[in-house]
Amino acid sequence: MNSKLKRAPGKDMAQHSNERTLLTRGTWKNLLALAVVALLSVAGAYAGTSVQVGKQGINQPRGMIRSTVPNPVAGGAPLHDYWVADTVAGFCRLDNGVLNIGTCFAPGIKEPADYQVETNGVNGSNGYVFVAGTGGVARLSFIPDPANAAKTVIDTANVVTFLGAGSLFTNNVAINGAQLTESVKLGPDGKLYVALTGPDIWRVLNPLSPSFTPAGNKVERVGVSHEVGNVTTSIAWIGHDLWLIDVGFINRIQNADQCFYTFPKCAATLEFQFLSVDAGLASDQFISTVPNGRWLYIGNGNRVVRFDTTTPGFFQVWSQNGTVAGSNVPQGYTLITGINFIQSVTPTALADGSFVEEMTVVNDPIVNALFPRAPQIPPRIGTGRTWSLAASPALTPEPCAQTAGIQTPPPCVNGAIGTGGLQTSPNPIAARRAILLASGITHPRGLLFLQGNWWVSDELFGFCRIDVNPITGDGTLSHCFQPDATFIPGQTAADKPNALGQQNVYVPDESGVTPNIYRLIFTPDGTGGTVALSGILNGAGRRGNHVETVALPQGPFNDGALYIGYSDSGFIEKITNPATAPGAPLLVVRLFKGIGVISMAFNGNDLYMSELGPPPIAGQFIKKGTVTVMVRASPSADNGRAVPAFRAIARLQAPQIVAENPGGFAMGPTGGRPFCLPPAGVKLSPSVPADPATTPAFYIGTLGLPADGLAPGAGVTGGLGELPEVDQFDFICNTQVPWVMEGSLDPLRSLLSPLGGVTALGFSGNDANAVLAIGDDPSVIVPTQSNQKGVIRRNGAPGTGAIGQGHVFIVP
Repeated sequence: MNSKLKRAPGKDMAQHSNERTLLTRGTWKNLLALAVVALLSVAGAYAGTSVQVGKQGINQPRGMIRSTVPNPVAGGAPLHDYWVADTVAGFCRLDNGVLNIGTCFAPGIKEPADYQVETNGVNGSNGYVFVAGTGGVARLSFIPDPANAAKTVIDTANVVTFLGAGSLFTNNVAINGAQLTESVKLGPDGKLYVALTGPDIWRVLNPLSPSFTPAGNKVERVGVSHEVGNVTTSIAWIGHDLWLIDVGFINRIQNADQCFYTFPKCAATLEFQFLSVDAGLASDQFISTVPNGRWLYIGNGNRVVRFDTTTPGFFQVWSQNGTVAGSNVPQGYTLITGINFIQSVTPTALADGSFVEEMTVVNDPIVNALFPRAPQIPPRIGTGRTWSLAASPALTPEPCAQTAGIQTPPPCVNGAIGTGGLQTSPNPIAARRAILLASGITHPRGLLFLQGNWWVSDELFGFCRIDVNPITGDGTLSHCFQPDATFIPGQTAADKPNALGQQNVYVPDESGVTPNIYRLIFTPDGTGGTVALSGILNGAGRRGNHVETVALPQGPFNDGALYIGYSDSGFIEKITNPATAPGAPLLVVRLFKGIGVISMAFNGNDLYMSELGPPPIAGQFIKKGTVTVMVRASPSADNGRAVPAFRAIARLQAPQIVAENPGGFAMGPTGGRPFCLPPAGVKLSPSVPADPATTPAFYIGTLGLPADGLAPGAGVTGGLGELPEVDQFDFICNTQVPWVMEGSLDPLRSLLSPLGGVTALGFSGNDANAVLAIGDDPSVIVPTQSNQKGVIRRNGAPGTGAIGQGHVFIVP
């Protein structure tokens, strides 16, 4: 019996070192976009072209490996089969490209990892494959199929499951039931590292033991996939550093094999700001001339890129297309959901000195996000595909050439990542990435989630429903409410559903032509719901007619009034009984700056506002915008006028919330564990809720700040110029952090761009998994630094007439 990890012949044994870390990355710079899109040149000219293997009965595959079993016939060639992790059926054999449901190991629905060469002969097996999924991690081996001597099957008599019920931590405390796992890899220390569904990374101490016993297979916590934690989809080792995909980001835990769930050193840090990923991570861990790996292979949207970890920022496009039987014309991959290396005893040397093995790539053409919300979940209709890129000494990075014509195969990025391109890193900001939901929007001012669909205030078309194509993921506008040609919908509000699921929706007319607030009744149905006019409220204020925004209080003992903000009035007003017997607007209180607002959001009964006006300077604190709060606005605003909102800092005074021209606002769940709290399991103050992730947080969109001396249309460069972003203000820690800074521009999420001016925000609910929606418009004119009312209007100052330039993004 041998319980130690064996190395294949000719492979170097990695030397363990606590001091080895990768090179320090270059300084992060603001990039306006990933670069210019270039089309591929003539089909078939790429060394990285794969061939299709799986073609039928596969659903959202997460990885593919190949079994290797000695032939029971003396002198016969070894038996080989491809096996795929199918998110519906499990870990299954492919027979002539078709998933064989009769061979499936049902729990194995997540990423597999092939170590058959490294572990061949351990415990008398033909080598092991580890597969993540439901109920923990399965250790599998293969034997000849008794029903077909030319095929292989899983040796079900010797399946071992780790992290299942009965597993123990090293202190003999039982884990909290069987774990759902996403990815698994053997570390340089021979231990098995596992990414759970969530931010946690754990390890199994004795993964090569003959069988499972609670005492013999202890479990330790290692760290988390990000400072704030999200969902890890893939992991890979380079040296002693564990690299992770954290739904959209490439992160890294340095010296992870020496981590024991202590923070901050065991929390992964962000490595690449503008490199978008969903799943798929592999390395040359066991075949590199550098101990424990040099090259990191990444599923980057619809292509595979590789990163030289010994050269800061050095990327190459590795593979982005494959051929099918009967055709020599490559087809571009769709969103990659997994990549693997198939181990060989003798890896293939390339001209640049690196070594490769056969690579497998998996995707499903109808899948454009791994974790979509319920309305966007595509049907499982067996459209998944798998591909094999053979190891060859001729493999080289794919070239990028500017050509004209249809984008088939999909484009590669020129410059930042092309042939030997550089990508700056790191940017250690705890920010999320947005996913494109709909484009062609004009100056979105409001976003509402009404029981299954997003609705947007579009300046050109009115208040519209966004319908999402479940196949392509594209969003289009429908069922638009537009009472007249001058109507410009502002920021909207909705009350809670009644017993029939109906809701009152309030849509203000910001045009200034009328001061109307339209009360609509939303009625759910099987197609996404509709709205119908049920009343018109007179929103004419004491001094204002531009009804920019409305909001409803959420706290206990509120007055149920509809609060109104104007872009041309220094007062907040309200309409009592808006759903039943609305009266004339009543004065509430004066704004802090007395000019106007463009967005409002209630935290309980406290009203937070995005006020217009110049950014004042007070001592060392440059307030690049004014975020104010009206404490207890409902029911009585008994704390006087609006005052600036403050945040915590280690200074003699608490500065105001800083926002570069505040734009769209929203209140939503924190969504993760706030920075100031200790790790989970540590007893907290009674003032902290049991689930901090569901407590409200304040989300602040900004319009960006023009540079000093430049007109708004001149861009945001130099001086105090700042790009738009979305920040989160956490009410538990009382701190402000960047939350979203860029979004994808293609459904495959391989191309990213910074946000335009953020004019609207909204949440799908109040649970910890609620989705944030962002409305932006790159053509929006940023208010100048003078006492003027807002100019986010179609008929505003010169240069504001562009239409159809905005987007709606979602942040899962």
